[in-house]
Amino acid sequence: MDNNLNFGRNIILTVANGDEGIVIENLRIDFVVNKNDKKKANTAEISIYNLSGLTRKKILREFKGVELRAGYGENVDILFVGYIRTSKVVKRGSDIVLTLKAGEGDFDFKTKVINKTYIKTAIQEVLQDLVSRYSDLTSGLFDRIDEIPIPQRPIVLSGTIFDAINTLSDRYGFKWSVNNNNIDFRKNEAVHEGSFYIDSNSGLVGIPEQGQNDLLKITALLNPLFTLGRLIKVRSKFLEEIQLANNNPKKEETEGDSGVFRIDTIIHRGSNYGGFEFYSILECRRYVPS
Repeated sequence: MDNNLNFGRNIILTVANGDEGIVIENLRIDFVVNKNDKKKANTAEISIYNLSGLTRKKILREFKGVELRAGYGENVDILFVGYIRTSKVVKRGSDIVLTLKAGEGDFDFKTKVINKTYIKTAIQEVLQDLVSRYSDLTSGLFDRIDEIPIPQRPIVLSGTIFDAINTLSDRYGFKWSVNNNNIDFRKNEAVHEGSFYIDSNSGLVGIPEQGQNDLLKITALLNPLFTLGRLIKVRSKFLEEIQLANNNPKKEETEGDSGVFRIDTIIHRGSNYGGFEFYSILECRRYVPS
């Protein structure tokens, strides 16, 4: 094992094709994982250093699936599951680096189609039927989708299931996102059950930053359990100053130095190589219960 590997961090990468696969964990691995609810697949870029030539060739020729786990010590959880889109081998100094770019749900999104008419069917039932036709992706959470009135006119869907879900999302006002091969659905402004608490003693790195469109950017120690649409309570003495600087001093949105936010996007960025970051970067929107 490389002496510069950080022993507190643990990254386990599996590349596979069906039941056959290779597990990589004792080499340097760098990664960036992007998760969003922007009606597109989550993505990952993963770089593995100094694999044997035989292993590199096997990955390049035979394997398409990838699973990335990360955490601390024995506590590791899934960060990303998907299919390899592109592969590249480069030389950086004395290192040979294999970089994989992957998308979550790519096979299902690109290949599965629907041609069906739903008559007076609840939207949640329609979505469950659509997702059941996928090979890899499954239904996850349904937050307040059952509140959408049953359409009185037929719903005619023809084309990819991916496009069908986006059509329904636009028409009936809900968001969807993929979390480790589970598709979660939530009515606009709804939040998933459960929440996180973060401050300088429990993972907050630096100070929150004001982003565009009233978003708050938070950098935290890497946590695979962060989930899109979930609430996070942030405690930082800079929150009130951020609101004042943004000419938005609404007291109901903060409790002194605390505020509650909904996670809109997640970037996991890390390396098991000493001196490199191991962070989750969150873009969050202030949450005010309706």
